[in-house]
Amino acid sequence: MTVIEFAVKYAMAFIGVPYEWGGDNALGLDCSGFVGVILRAVGVIENQADYNAQGLFHKLHECQTVTPEAGCVVFYGRSITRITHVAFMVDDRHILEAGGGNSKTTSLEVADDQNAMVRGRPYNYREVIAIVDPFAQER
Repeated sequence: MTVIEFAVKYAMAFIGVPYEWGGDNALGLDCSGFVGVILRAVGVIENQADYNAQGLFHKLHECQTVTPEAGCVVFYGRSITRITHVAFMVDDRHILEAGGGNSKTTSLEVADDQNAMVRGRPYNYREVIAIVDPFAQER
């Protein structure tokens, strides 16, 4: 199994985990916490690192690519200086994201009410600001 295949399989194991603002573990995840868990598991970012979506973009922006594929990280927002959401690509058309919540989503009950969780979507469901490939050297 390649590191990219492992990262995708690992990401898939989080489907259905509730969204939690600031969450970064299997009990609750926000968007950057979810992508961070994956990237830490495969050694792309250091274990102690805690990034928000904008911080992940700054960490990974040198890996920019134009071809979406499994293992890429997709950034959303208003511009490259206003990144507000991040997701992980599981193939060339789909992402997994921790979504549906917001800063008030701080409990399992609220996440359930909002239907906020790790879930799949087409990567282009909203305007993409950047797609980066942290595994470019692995391909």
